[in-house]
Amino acid sequence: MREKIIELKKRIMSDPLSKGIFIIASGSVIAQLIAIITTPILTRLYTPSDFGVLGIFTSTLSILVIAGGFRYDLAFPLPKKNEDAANLFIFFLILLSITSICFLIIIFLFGDLLLSLFHLDTLKSYLLLLIIGFFGMSLYGALTSWVSRFREYTRITNTKIYQSSVNSGSKIILGFLSVGPSGLLIGQVLSQITGIGTLLRYMWKHDRSLFVDTISYSQMIAMAKQYKKFPFYTFPAGVINALALQLPVFMLSAIYGLQVVGMFTLAYSLLVFSSSLISTSLSQVYYAEVAKMMRENSKEIKNLYISTTRKLLLVGIPLIMIPCLLAPFIFPVIFGDIWKEAGFYCLPLSLVAIANFVISPTSMLSGYGFNHWALIWDISRTTLIFASFYVILVFSLPVMSALFIYSSLMALMYGVNYLMNIRALSLYLEAGSKV
Repeated sequence: MREKIIELKKRIMSDPLSKGIFIIASGSVIAQLIAIITTPILTRLYTPSDFGVLGIFTSTLSILVIAGGFRYDLAFPLPKKNEDAANLFIFFLILLSITSICFLIIIFLFGDLLLSLFHLDTLKSYLLLLIIGFFGMSLYGALTSWVSRFREYTRITNTKIYQSSVNSGSKIILGFLSVGPSGLLIGQVLSQITGIGTLLRYMWKHDRSLFVDTISYSQMIAMAKQYKKFPFYTFPAGVINALALQLPVFMLSAIYGLQVVGMFTLAYSLLVFSSSLISTSLSQVYYAEVAKMMRENSKEIKNLYISTTRKLLLVGIPLIMIPCLLAPFIFPVIFGDIWKEAGFYCLPLSLVAIANFVISPTSMLSGYGFNHWALIWDISRTTLIFASFYVILVFSLPVMSALFIYSSLMALMYGVNYLMNIRALSLYLEAGSKV
């Protein structure tokens, strides 16, 4: 048995993709365990309405943060030369600084008006946290993308563990101080920006010469033009994608109130976000490996995509379905009787959870040059979800029906995304063979 384990470990470590997934997934599992262990404490320190405020805050931040650098950070692994990637990184930082200042000015001048316009008055007391989270999340995402270029997955793994520890620890401490939803929001922002210092120190130690000797205005502009599809297509697609993902929180709040949003936030965070710790880790590794294969003009990209999604499906079904079936019975015991309803929410949400687990980490339409396809898909999905919630509102459907309709439509659209990736890969390989 021991020899088989050693042989399996050697096999994993000999393959770059499997090694990267193993390293990051290991840290993600630890981070996930920390979150799961501490959640029963949090549900007894905070009310469902408090979690509802957290849901609205994180949903709003998830949409705003897309504008941090107009998605240029996703292009860091693509340039063949490190010098070009460094110039693109600095260009991203300049954009992030400009957007952060603009965001600060807009919030200062028109904050109350905008919150009232979008029915987000719940966030009126938390605008400063929103600005800090905007800059911190954008910078951390850029740094992880840079580190992924050099396959330094251990660095990312360590920051994930730090983030989970800070997230849970700060929320518990503030919960005992009875500060209300502020405790959840502060902990969320702190966790998102934890790890920035670690990644910056690594970058300065190993890549200092790239940023000291090779940065020039002309080269930054050249890189910005070369990857202009990211702000023109990937950025709006990202905003629409974030809207599609976060729309349920805003719609559930408008239709059913903060109590239901809190229940949904707990169920969704444990179900989708917990599984996404693994899928997000895989995404970072998969993206880096595919980018490398593209630079080397490899013909095995399509086979890698098909095999990876197949493996994710086989893992995702038992990983997600078993907890979903048990959730109605174990939620009241673990989290308290007040959270019993959240356990039933997991059943309909299992459909979108499995689809998200399989498709999200491997979808790279933008990377293959089909940014416009990604934009069309995101627009279609967002429109479909908005229309479904409009029907739910008109017919006054119960919460469970609303969640089942939403989850089914999301799963359907993820299936469409899979077919689009297959087609995009075929066209990309055909074009490459003609060069």
